[in-house]
Amino acid sequence: MVANVKQDFLNSRRAADSGHLRPFRRALPDLYVSPEILDRALTVSSTLYRALEARGYPVAIARAGEELYRPALEERKNPPKRRDGYDAYHSKWAPDRPTVAFIGTVAIGLTIYEQSENTEVRYLNGEYVPVAKLAPPKRGGYGAASWTTHKELASGRLCLRASSPYHVAKWEQQWEETSGRTLVDMIPAIVRGLEAAAPVLVELVKEGHTRAEAARIEWERKQAIWAREEAQRRRERQIVESREQLAKIIEAWAVAKAREDFLEDLQRRAGALPEEEQAAVRSRLSQARELLGGTDVLRRFAAWRAPDE
Repeated sequence: MVANVKQDFLNSRRAADSGHLRPFRRALPDLYVSPEILDRALTVSSTLYRALEARGYPVAIARAGEELYRPALEERKNPPKRRDGYDAYHSKWAPDRPTVAFIGTVAIGLTIYEQSENTEVRYLNGEYVPVAKLAPPKRGGYGAASWTTHKELASGRLCLRASSPYHVAKWEQQWEETSGRTLVDMIPAIVRGLEAAAPVLVELVKEGHTRAEAARIEWERKQAIWAREEAQRRRERQIVESREQLAKIIEAWAVAKAREDFLEDLQRRAGALPEEEQAAVRSRLSQARELLGGTDVLRRFAAWRAPDE
């Protein structure tokens, strides 16, 4: 799985501030290392994968649609106890799908990474250089445009993180190189550790699914309660709105009826006038009716919306 991928890793964006590679391609084995130890990381990963496969545990990049994920990686040796926004300001690389070993019925995520550590560096000629790698300064020192600070830099120390690729179960275990033992030296112990972890992860996944199902049932229960309450609130709003609309229709009808009664009374009174005056009054009554509009109560009532409509 790691054959012929070296160039893909080296075909990278500008390295992260820590020095880790950030390849353009993301369908790659889960390695997060600097170019200086890429060859060693590829050798370690190949050796580990072969050891697992020799035990009957296939290793592969998860297929699209398997719903397996790669948890965020903390590569710092001594991260602060509280979140400090480090990830937001450091563009880490991550594969689009996890590298997993299938042990029995369970998948275990495998991440080989280079640990970073807080390192004293000096700003010199536009870049930060570890103080430990600097030659003694010439006479006059480093100059005014140089200073020291501390940065998280790749340390050359490889680690393996085994993790749960299941959203419902959080679990991980780490193996870290020491001055006396490399990850290759640890591979037999790593394989045994993964075998021992597999049944533990199976139980965690079962428990996670149980919690997820309980959460789904609880969510549906709350949604049903909300739907009933919302239906009741909607019913109450409809009653209020229907009542207000009907009141406006009644009020409009009362005004229109009063106007019509007024005009009809004028028309009756006009009947007692001389003939020549009646014509003038009838003409003005027609103009008044046209100006005031009709009293079509049925049309207004038909537009009313009952609460159940």
